[in-house]
Amino acid sequence: MNSIDFQKLHLEINQKRNQLKIEEEIKMKEHFSNELDKLYRLEKAFKIDILYLADIFSKLEIKTERLKKARDLFDQGRFKEADTILIESELSSDQFNLLLQVEYLEMRKSGILNQLLN
Repeated sequence: MNSIDFQKLHLEINQKRNQLKIEEEIKMKEHFSNELDKLYRLEKAFKIDILYLADIFSKLEIKTERLKKARDLFDQGRFKEADTILIESELSSDQFNLLLQVEYLEMRKSGILNQLLN
């Protein structure tokens, strides 16, 4: 909730809600309603992605400075930066960490994480 990206998204949602409330023209109401629906879907994806990242960090053995930095950024609410470091980072050869990395990259490939992070 303290993430700058989440705050921006929430601000956009509130703006669209206000526009929808004051708009009188049906066509514009429909437009704002559609935009608001898209923002709600984006908000839901954001929450799912953050929960997924939190799950990864809860299982991940932090052995390198790079992973420590990614965890610190995540804790600060800087999710895009943490995500970037996770993608670039080379996890240890530990089988558990490699499985987590594969799972993470598969989620990114499926587009679930990319919806919000781009």
